[in-house]
Amino acid sequence: MEALSALNLALFYLPEKFCHFLSANEISCTPKAGYYLCVLACSAVLFAITRIFLGKTASLSHSINEHQKLAKSKVAWLNFVFASVLVQVFWLSYALFFDFLNYKNFTLGEGADYALPLLLSALLVCVIVFSYIKKRYFETADISSLARQLDATEIHPHTAKNSEKILLNIIEEMAIASRVGMPRVFIMKNENGVNAMASGENFGKDSEKIAIFVTAGAMRTFNRDEMQGVIAHEFSHAFHDDIELNIRLISVIGALGTLSFIGYEILRAFGRGRSGRNSKGSGIAIVILVGVTFWLLGLLGKVFAELIQSAISRQKEFLADASAAKYTRNPLGIKKALDKLFMIQKFNKAYHDGIGKKDFKAPKNEEKPNLNRYFSSKTRQRGSINTDEMRNFRANPLKNFANFHIKNTNARACAHMFFLPAFSGLFATHPSLQSRIKKLKEMGA
Repeated sequence: MEALSALNLALFYLPEKFCHFLSANEISCTPKAGYYLCVLACSAVLFAITRIFLGKTASLSHSINEHQKLAKSKVAWLNFVFASVLVQVFWLSYALFFDFLNYKNFTLGEGADYALPLLLSALLVCVIVFSYIKKRYFETADISSLARQLDATEIHPHTAKNSEKILLNIIEEMAIASRVGMPRVFIMKNENGVNAMASGENFGKDSEKIAIFVTAGAMRTFNRDEMQGVIAHEFSHAFHDDIELNIRLISVIGALGTLSFIGYEILRAFGRGRSGRNSKGSGIAIVILVGVTFWLLGLLGKVFAELIQSAISRQKEFLADASAAKYTRNPLGIKKALDKLFMIQKFNKAYHDGIGKKDFKAPKNEEKPNLNRYFSSKTRQRGSINTDEMRNFRANPLKNFANFHIKNTNARACAHMFFLPAFSGLFATHPSLQSRIKKLKEMGA
């Protein structure tokens, strides 16, 4: 009981100090309101610091290492924020349980019941932890299973032909440059969207293996230098352990979704039970409270976790672009790839001058956008886009994302792992192409 009492005091320490601060400034506040305001204030401060930190830019505009260092620090901070959200879920759940069981006396007095609220909050955390372990270690697909899920075909050096050999050669070069082992290579031959992704299995073990997935659309679109930049981008995700982090984040979000689902099922089961008999008593009230709290906090936690996951994903895309420029020693490769993708997005057209132009059938009579017209410094000052054209593009920036989308809905869980946005959604998993191109220009591309 002493340990529970100490934990209870720790959970109320900040709210108590917050109430004293408000009282010192002649602001009346009840202990209950102070607790919830404290949780809200901590969340607001964390959010404000995150916004300021993510807004920082590299001081050395032409240093790739400077951009890498800044991007890594932003990712580390966002990982901390992700953990903080989970702690606040526990903190808020304890407040809700404590509030209900001590609604007449929301204080730390001797009459306060803190054992049951802590037990219920611990139960909530255990549900999240066990759901995470189940999804992380027992439901995560290995590379072969993921390939079947994505309908991807593996290519091998002894059977590869034409563009497949070129792709393997590029990947081998980038494996050496990034000091990452040679991965398994797959082509998603039924996907015409221009995209690529990296995945893996057995992280941290001797049997750890990485896989690179490339769509048929990317094979048709990117020439050798551009494909080298894209592949280097994917190798950066492998080198910086982004793949393992992505799988962990997916597992946490899945665990929070499970928590919400359990709460919903509790409420639904209780609703069915009440229709057959008249249930009364504090026990039923606690069951309802548990169901509502699980459902509400699971739902809110999942939303905020997805929001933070998207922010982490966007920062890692900037880091991967900077690393691609470093691995290839040719910042123009990745920049030209993004320039080309911007044109595809803008005109809803397609390029067919990539390494796979002979192996993948292209639509007939398809007009190719004039890349130099928009990005040549001779025709546009500093490579800027025409103002009227840019205004029209901003009016509907998502209209041509279909060029990057993946048809296979089984890949939705991996959306943030792709090189470009693979699905439409509430939270952007990737920075805009313009912002990525701008960052590369700051590096001297």
